Amino acid sequence: MKKLRSFRLGDFFRKYGIHIGLIVMMAITACISDVFLRPSNLINILRQVSINGILAVGMTMIIISGGIDLSVGSIIGVVGYVVAIMMQYGFFPAILCGLAAGALFGLINGFLITKIAIPPFVATLGTMVAGRAVVVVLTGGYPFIPVDNALFQWLGAGYIGPIPVLVVICALCFAVFIWVMGRTKFGRYVYAVGSNEEASTFSGIKVDRIRMKVYVLSGILFAISGIVLTARLYSTGPLSGDGYETDAIAAAVIGGTSMMGGEGKLSRTVIGVLILGVLSNIFNLLGIDADYQGIFKGIIILIAVGMDTYSKKKKSNA
Repeated sequence: MKKLRSFRLGDFFRKYGIHIGLIVMMAITACISDVFLRPSNLINILRQVSINGILAVGMTMIIISGGIDLSVGSIIGVVGYVVAIMMQYGFFPAILCGLAAGALFGLINGFLITKIAIPPFVATLGTMVAGRAVVVVLTGGYPFIPVDNALFQWLGAGYIGPIPVLVVICALCFAVFIWVMGRTKFGRYVYAVGSNEEASTFSGIKVDRIRMKVYVLSGILFAISGIVLTARLYSTGPLSGDGYETDAIAAAVIGGTSMMGGEGKLSRTVIGVLILGVLSNIFNLLGIDADYQGIFKGIIILIAVGMDTYSKKKKSNA
């Protein structure tokens, strides 16, 4: 006779807690505001979270590999400027140059971390400061640099049927990298490197090469975010993307990605992105000052990281 596995409430909430949290948040908001469940508002939420969603894909992969990237906002700023300047040569050259700029940024981060052995936090902090300074110098401090191209603006404001183009791009990024992380050898290696670097090295995995690829791929994803942000605003500026790394990290952590590396799923990061979007929408519908959002996001991050750390300690002591 098979032994039945006992039901554990703690395990259930660890697995489905964020899903339940999102549903509860939406139910409470729907009771408070009759505007929340309107299709136009729900589409608006998806549009608003799309840029952070694309960023969160890259950030989740980096954190799973055992790293961190604080240079996200600076990459967005640099890419926005490159696209704005190159648009005079046409839509496709501008997009390709923007993607190349993001990949180059990721390559620099990867090189500093893997070849010079600078800790990810310090390396990306340095490139964050340097990158932002480069944007300020290149823009001359002008607050707005307009980008006038109909096809480019369609990326930020257009629709494919009833769905905003931004949402479609975000969904494609998630779909592709959920497959990459879950179905490919590269994805398995990323988890292995983040879980135990020394064991990965002994098993024949080229750790530095995997980390380099993760940062380059993430740089391209951050560049896509920079491109669609510029397209949505029809312009760029020296502060474009400033602070965006915070929401990307928050989405990954809320989705259950361990800051210690080796654990996390992009399918759960989607929920983390939506929770942040719904939270922001709640504040807007209730007319609460946007500054308070930062307080709540900080508290949520601390709770999520604290729960992860406690869970890890409990497992190690078991």
